[in-house]
Amino acid sequence: MQRANILLATTILLGCATASSQSARAVTFEAVSVKPSPPLNGQNGVTGIVGGPGSGDPGRISFPQNTLADLVAIAYGVPKYRVSGPDWIDSNRYDVVAKLAPKTTIDQVRQMTRGMLADRFKLTTHMTQKNMTFYEMTASKPGPALKPSTSAAPQPSDEKLAEVTGRRPRLAKDGFPDIPAGVSAMVELNDRSRMVEFHRTMAWLARRLARDLKQQVVDATELKGEYDIDLRWVNSPTPDPAGPDLIEAVRTQLGIRLTPRKGPIDIVVVDHAERVPSRN
Repeated sequence: MQRANILLATTILLGCATASSQSARAVTFEAVSVKPSPPLNGQNGVTGIVGGPGSGDPGRISFPQNTLADLVAIAYGVPKYRVSGPDWIDSNRYDVVAKLAPKTTIDQVRQMTRGMLADRFKLTTHMTQKNMTFYEMTASKPGPALKPSTSAAPQPSDEKLAEVTGRRPRLAKDGFPDIPAGVSAMVELNDRSRMVEFHRTMAWLARRLARDLKQQVVDATELKGEYDIDLRWVNSPTPDPAGPDLIEAVRTQLGIRLTPRKGPIDIVVVDHAERVPSRN
């Protein structure tokens, strides 16, 4: 049975930012539970980020089935490929559920997560640079195929959200995950991915693509404003007649070209972390 990876609208938490000291604790979660994730036992599982700032449940945020590398990436505002450390930080998984004060911001969630990691995992880190391949994002000629946002972002009902966050997402007729109208989500099922987002900038798109490509993406489109995005691609490592890979999907469906370049990239290095988090 295939596993479904679901990431709701708070993917913005992975927005690129300069990592700051792990000792920063200006704010803390009102309450937080950190536990090792139970084995999946071949069943579908939900991973990623659910709730939090900008979602329909801003007072509660959860990170189900996240590795420590995932949590460090969230805490420091970098894609996971820019987190380095022992192999186990990308294999051991944890369930984190936290309560947020009203009007908590994304930056504050990052600070809270850094504090939680230092407290529960005894995490210490440092920054370095590594020469890596990255992608330059430009608008293809004759122009981008993006849809400019023309109205307020939809507020999906609880019923529609439940369709996406359930453990068995449905497939649409085209073979890609079905996402109900008005829901902002990223769903992966049976090696097919679909991402629907509203009111997103090109800077946001560059950060989001970096997460999936596991390489830095630099926005050089010179496109301003906000756009609605509906993107479908195949995750198979070999060409698949059922659909394009991510780079080809971005080119053909959004009119955006991704060109490989090379240069120094900031990396967050995990110096120390405990595999078993301290008790709640």
